[in-house]
Amino acid sequence: MHADLAYWDAMTAEAVLSMVERSGRYDPGVLDFPAGLAALRERLMALRANVGGSDADRLDRYVRYADALAAVNRWAEDVGP
Repeated sequence: MHADLAYWDAMTAEAVLSMVERSGRYDPGVLDFPAGLAALRERLMALRANVGGSDADRLDRYVRYADALAAVNRWAEDVGP
């Protein structure tokens, strides 16, 4: 899950930074951020239902991070020209 979250983090950074630094346009490329991040969140929540303790805490943080990435992508899409 950590690798999947890192992937979506890197792809979000690339799409948003290109908007901010270069073109002024949000370009998600061929990625479907809403679907990809929703699928990641769903997998995280399924795992979360079966663990406790520090694993549960980590998965809770991952879910919040996936939600933040989705929010960043929605924002970038909304503010683009």
